[in-house]
Amino acid sequence: MLKRIAAIILLAALVFTLCSCGGKPEKTTDAMYQIGLNALSTADDYIEGKMSGSDAEQRIDEFYTQAKAQLEQDKKDAGKETLTGTEYFNDWMIECDVFNLWYWIGSASRGTSAMSDVRKYRDSLAKTLGK
Repeated sequence: MLKRIAAIILLAALVFTLCSCGGKPEKTTDAMYQIGLNALSTADDYIEGKMSGSDAEQRIDEFYTQAKAQLEQDKKDAGKETLTGTEYFNDWMIECDVFNLWYWIGSASRGTSAMSDVRKYRDSLAKTLGK
């Protein structure tokens, strides 16, 4: 009987955990979340061979420019020089992940790094976005 109760509790916890996945993470603005999703989609297209390295690098560079501008707006809105401990902290993490994708996609497209590096930083962005 005790095993059944424990199994039901664990199942309920699992269902609750799965239902809470997929939304925008806390401490993330809508704008930065969308920038991250766009960069993630571009990285996926590059990895799947749907986009050239130079095209992917250029698109990610545009998203990185948008991310930097959003961070400046976040700092202004928070009235601080850094976003640590603010409601915008995850925005900074997304900006870092987008920069890393830009760097590693460029390196991979020039043959100076491996596609596994791109996948590593793609997965890091996905984790930051809660995907």
